[in-house]
Formats: sequence, C-alpha cells, structure tokens
Amino acid sequence: MKTSKDNPPPQSVPPSLTAMTPANDSDPTIHPMALIQLGLQSQASLQHLEELMDFQQRWLAHQARCAFFEAMSRFQARMKPVRKTKLVVFNATRYTHATLDAIVRQIRPLLADTGLSYRFEQAEAQNRITVSCMITHQEGHSEITSMSAYPDKSGKKNPIQELASTLSYLRRYTLTGALGIAVTDEDDETQMEPPDTPTNNAETANLCSEQRFNKNFPAWARQIKSGEKSSEQIIQFLADRCDLSAEQIRRIKEVS
Repeated sequence: MKTSKDNPPPQSVPPSLTAMTPANDSDPTIHPMALIQLGLQSQASLQHLEELMDFQQRWLAHQARCAFFEAMSRFQARMKPVRKTKLVVFNATRYTHATLDAIVRQIRPLLADTGLSYRFEQAEAQNRITVSCMITHQEGHSEITSMSAYPDKSGKKNPIQELASTLSYLRRYTLTGALGIAVTDEDDETQMEPPDTPTNNAETANLCSEQRFNKNFPAWARQIKSGEKSSEQIIQFLADRCDLSAEQIRRIKEVS
C-alpha cells in the first residue's frame, strides 16, 4: 500500500521580497496577498510579482495541508472501530470482514462534520488491478493511498465477478488505510460466550460435536430471535473454535 508524500512547507518570505515587508509590521505572519498588494503599489518588477504569486500558492497549499491534518485528527478521535459482520465460508476457509457499505455508513457523518471526502480511482495493467483512494479536505489538500492485486480467481467466478471481488477488496483496504480506521470482530467478545462455555481446549474442540451443538442450539436460537445476536455472529463464534458442518451452518441461518 502506497501513500502520497507532500512537499515541505514554504519559507516565511522569499529573500528577494523581504525589502517589501513593512518595517513597522509587528505581526511576524504576513499574508501573501498583503505582499502582492504592496508590490503592486510600489510598482515592483515582474520578476518580484511572479515570486510573490508563487509564494502565495505555496503558502495556501501549506495552510490547506495543516487544515487537512487537523481535520484527520478530529475524525480519528471520534471514529470507532468498524465491526466485521460479513462471514465468508468457502470449503475449509472461514473468515469475517467489514463490508464497504458498512464502513461507509459509519464514516459518512464524521466525514461531513470534519470537511473530508473520499473517492476511488482504478486502473488495470498487465492483469493487475490498482485502486487509489483519495481523501480530500474542503480546503483543497488531498492524499492518496494505493494498493494493487490480481483478479480473485477463488471459487467459480466469471471474469467480471473476479474483477468485482478484487475491486471490493482493494476499496475496503485503501479506504480504511487512508483514514486510519481499525476493524474488530466484536464490540465486546465476552458477550459472545454461549450458554455452555468450554473450560479447556478439549471442550472447545468438541463444541461442534453433534451432542454439544444440539444442547446449545436452543439457547443460540433464542439469542438470534431476540435480536441479541445475529446468526452470522453465532456462526463466526463457533467457526473460530471448532469445525462447523454445512448442516449446522444451515440450521443456524434458518433461525428467524
């Protein structure tokens, strides 16, 4: 993952322009527009005016950069970790991730409050997909985070699905990377302990045995029906501790 770099901040006043600075000015911070106005009034040379315009552009860019980082600081101070709610089960592979729409729903109000926005750009070269996430502040400063990957050929995807899967992956990771967002499995993992809590590794490995599963299933079903937990959360809790069968996953998903 690559992040764009910024130029160093400009010097306070170009050396050739210090003669234009008012001698009785007690404010060490001189706005470039004031210098330009002074240059016009004193009939400064074209070279001096060009230097003043260049200094103004660098000064404005530096101010925008400072505003960007101040906004990012406020955003990250208020941003809570995003929960991983999407369960992926493929053969022996099981994992969860935070979906892009879930991330966007959580960050949108904070972005609006801090004057930040984002957009994606994508490109493909030599069968390699690159996604760039640009974070922009309302004052004009932007920073770009980029990441590349090959099309996702897992499962039985057609070429369009392979591309879409990789784009979704890259957008999630560039967005969270650019904004410094953390993701987490649960708000409070202690709340995920099932009614029949294993006390050692042997019991944990046996949690998905038919006997243990049938014993705990009614309590898990009550948690799902009451809205305390979702079926995906119960499945993920068990998948992290033992090998769920396809039939067991089906039974949990059918609870409504």
